[in-house]
Amino acid sequence: MKKIILASTSISRKQQLQRLNISFATVSPNVNEDDLKDKGLDHTQLSRELSLLKTRSISTLYDEAIVIGGDTIASFNGVILSKPKTKEKGFEQLKMLAGKEHKLITSVAIKADGQEYVHTCVANMKMRNITDEQILRYIEVDEPLYSCGS
Repeated sequence: MKKIILASTSISRKQQLQRLNISFATVSPNVNEDDLKDKGLDHTQLSRELSLLKTRSISTLYDEAIVIGGDTIASFNGVILSKPKTKEKGFEQLKMLAGKEHKLITSVAIKADGQEYVHTCVANMKMRNITDEQILRYIEVDEPLYSCGS
């Protein structure tokens, strides 16, 4: 069986593959996301291109493996909501999204046997209205500081 490599350092992506009970390794992709973000691509195309770049950066090192890369973008009113990294920024993002619609754009790219496959899903989401106390509790319990859009 071919080796499977996840081109990601994302804890949630790793957990998703672990739930499938398959053996895989993780390797951090060498991709400067900011370079691509500065090119003005729409958010769906950006997610797609980033997932492909991550996959390609690892597949060049492991050409016999199945390489999986992904990218998720939270988009609100045409603005990308990055990983907040602090409780304060997470609170700001969640407060801004409360009661409003946003998009969650996820792309997954796979490279195997010289072939590339990519799939993108755009989910239109609406967060319910939530109180400040609920936001703070969510931040403490679910630890969303390293997920785009909190």
